[in-house]
Formats: sequence, structure tokens, C-alpha cells
Amino acid sequence: MFADHTIAIIGGGHAGVEAAAALRRFGYSGKLFLLDSQDEEPYARPPLSKELLLAKQTREEIKLRKASFYSEHSIGLLLKHQVQSLDIQAKRIVVGEREPLRFDRVLLATGAVSRRIDVRGNNLPGIFEVRTVKDALALREAFIPSRNVVVVGAGYIGLEVAAAARSLGLNVTVIERDARIMSRVASPTISQFLQSLHEENGVQFVLQQSVAAFEGDNSVTSVVTSSGLSFPADVVVIGIGVVANDDLAARAGLICRDGVLVDGLCQTSSPSVFAAGDVTRHENRHFKNPMRLECVQNAASQAIIAARSMLHLHVSPYDEVPWFWTSQYGCRVQSAGIREQDDEPVVRGNVASGKFSVVYLRRGTVVAIDCVGTMKDFTPGKRLITQQQTVQASAVKDPNTALHDLGT
Repeated sequence: MFADHTIAIIGGGHAGVEAAAALRRFGYSGKLFLLDSQDEEPYARPPLSKELLLAKQTREEIKLRKASFYSEHSIGLLLKHQVQSLDIQAKRIVVGEREPLRFDRVLLATGAVSRRIDVRGNNLPGIFEVRTVKDALALREAFIPSRNVVVVGAGYIGLEVAAAARSLGLNVTVIERDARIMSRVASPTISQFLQSLHEENGVQFVLQQSVAAFEGDNSVTSVVTSSGLSFPADVVVIGIGVVANDDLAARAGLICRDGVLVDGLCQTSSPSVFAAGDVTRHENRHFKNPMRLECVQNAASQAIIAARSMLHLHVSPYDEVPWFWTSQYGCRVQSAGIREQDDEPVVRGNVASGKFSVVYLRRGTVVAIDCVGTMKDFTPGKRLITQQQTVQASAVKDPNTALHDLGT
């Protein structure tokens, strides 16, 4: 199939690798290249702030595929290839000094990059982010017991790093600009539960404060907040979210809106260019407006849609329910769907027990679910979201009513 074609994939994360594998699985027999700016073979991102940081997994164990996979499937894995420009009209990719790579179709899977804090001292040694294997391994070396760690940002990454640091015996302070942790993605019930879990494990939270400066001479020694508070810091970890790595796409003339805009088939504004994963802003019947998601499930699912689209195979527009997960101090929180501030949260189970679910209703329709410490509600809850099922809050709250019995 398309034996005389060349497909190039830019980005070696979850979306890029899954797309390459899917193209071969679906019968594509032309040339296939996977370009990535890093010098590491493609690896999974979730373990960076958990298992790899805690030395529970090695860099070899988190690789997405064995090294032999790429040669066995005739995938040209081009590491240390920083793409400088994408010429859509001429259908060529410019990479450093090498000859431009010509393509028939290209998939952008360039992911996201960390948000930076533009304040005094932000380049001091001892300030880390967690986006790459090298970041995580360098941070692990810095995590010496009894050191003071300041984590800036109380989202998924910040809290996972805080949990890892406490598990390794460091003193941890988390600074968050909002009034509660995880405020962008979690309800007050989940926020309070996780904050209590961290506080029970010795983490100090400083809420409604932003960072004004990092101080130190040869390395960071303290963090100063917007109100003038100062916290000692041997190590600082920045976890204030990410932005779409869409600069290459924008310079190539593609339509971007904090992410490369794609339709349900992962098609960009150019017929020869597709995109998948964290870099995209896409339509989905479960969202009011095009949305950008940062999760492995979305990256992998979009990659398969994109592969089928590039090969002109039958494919239905992407409309999967997104799901996410985090693990902190051995407590797993798994979520599906996208909640909004005005959605009605319905708690199932006893929050104090550490095993409960929160189901979110929008005018009676199930739109999202958080499962804490137990996964029994996750699959039936996700099904209710997919079906856009209308239910009674009283039935959802009733512990004697199983979620899989609702809507049947």
C-alpha cells in the first residue's frame, strides 16, 4: 500500500511511535521516518515523575518499544534531528546540515513544552522541570534526604513530584497561585482529599501565592513569593503546566490556536499534513469547543485515527472520552471525561475511607467521573459518559445502586 510514498513523523513521543506502528500494521509499505530531537530512543512520559524518579524503573524499562522494533518494521528512527522548518508546498523537511527530507504526508506529533516562569533567578542551577528522561534522572540525583524542595505548581506533575520527594525523605513545600490544588482539573472534593493526603505525609502548601523571584548565588537557595514570603530551597521543581509545541506548525502556515487545529480525522488546514497528541486542538462531541488534551490515551488514540486517515482507510471521526490517571503515595486517582465548573458533583462512597468516586452531572447527564482508591466505578462511569446518559443524582449517590445498572 502506497509503496512509492514517503511518510514522515515529527516527534518521538506516544503519538509518534503509535502512529508509526499503526501505519505498518495497516499495511503501509512505503518509506517511513520518525524524527525526534532527543538522543534517547522513544520512551513513556508518565513514569518520569513517578517510577523513574523513585528508581522503581530504569530508563530501559520505560522505552515505548524495544530497539529492534524500528528496524524490524522498516522505520527510520532519526534521533538528534531537530526540525528547523517544514515546507508544505515543496513537501520537504529541513533538518540541520543534512539534505532536506521529502515527504508525501507528514504527521506532527511534537507534543508540548513546559511553561516557564519569567522572574529573577529563573536560570539558577538547582531549578528543574520534568519533561525528559534526563530531567528526571538529574532531579533524582538532586533528591538527597533532608534537603529542602520547593515545588511550584499543584497540578498532576507537581503533586507527583512532591509525593516522590517526601517518599525519599526530603522536606517539601508546594506553592500554588490558585485557592486550591488541582483547581483546573479537579472538583473541590478531590482537591481537598489530595491536599489532606499530602499534608498527612508532611507536605506544606502555600496557596494563592505566585513566585516573585528565585534567590541564590551559585545555585538556588530560596524562593520568594508575591507577598514577600521566603522559603528555603536546595531544589526547585517547576510544574505549572505546558503549552503546545506548535511553533513549527505555525511557521509552516498551519492554523494554530494554542495547538495545531485538526478535525475529527486529525487533518490540519493542509491536506498533506496531519497532527496527533498534545500538540493538537481538536473537535470532539464531548466538548463544547475544540480542546487541547495532555494525556497518553488521547495521543495514542489520535495516532491511530491519523494513521488511517493518511492511508485513506475508513475511519470514524475521533470522539473518544478522554481519561487520565495519577498515583500519589500509592493512592491511584483515575478520571474520565471533562468537567466544567458548574457541573453537579455527586459523591459515591466515603471520602474519609480513601475509596470513593465523584460523578459529575450536567443538567442530569453524566459528563465526567473521578475514581479514588478503587476502580469499580470507572468502566461503567466511562460508559455512561460515552452514552451521554441522563441519570438521577439520588441513584448515583446510592451505594446500593451499581453504576452499570444505570441507563440500562
